[in-house]
Amino acid sequence: MAGLTPEDPFQTAKVDEFIDGYEPFSQILSGSFSIEDVEERTRVRESLFETDGKGTKGLKAVEKKIDESTTGWAASTPEMNIADIRVFTSLFGLFSGNFDGVYKENLANYPGLLKYHDKVANEPRIKNHYANISERPLCWTYQPGAFSDLLESNS
Repeated sequence: MAGLTPEDPFQTAKVDEFIDGYEPFSQILSGSFSIEDVEERTRVRESLFETDGKGTKGLKAVEKKIDESTTGWAASTPEMNIADIRVFTSLFGLFSGNFDGVYKENLANYPGLLKYHDKVANEPRIKNHYANISERPLCWTYQPGAFSDLLESNS
């Protein structure tokens, strides 16, 4: 009904495949929520984004898959799809500042993800939706240009 699932069955399968492949990364922090000590929780999360950390490997994999897209949308669909919504909200929400030890700056080495962010954030339906939402701690991550300072630092 929202027009986020392709009508073509093959493309729908590619969207489902993309979401399934993305799911392990979306759970990257799951083991850290039970850590009560803030310093320990922060350290564990920071280690995820070190050179050989699971978070770093996950970001590289997601960026590679998006870079391979022939259309710029997840799963190479002609238009934005539900996989784009899944990646956009969870990936960029992860770097919103709401999670101890996970910093916006971790995205600086992923220009493909930053360009993808702007593609999705500027899609008219997304842009219109977030334009009408009042300021909240997470919403800045879904605005066009939210990570532009990181793109500029890569130039």
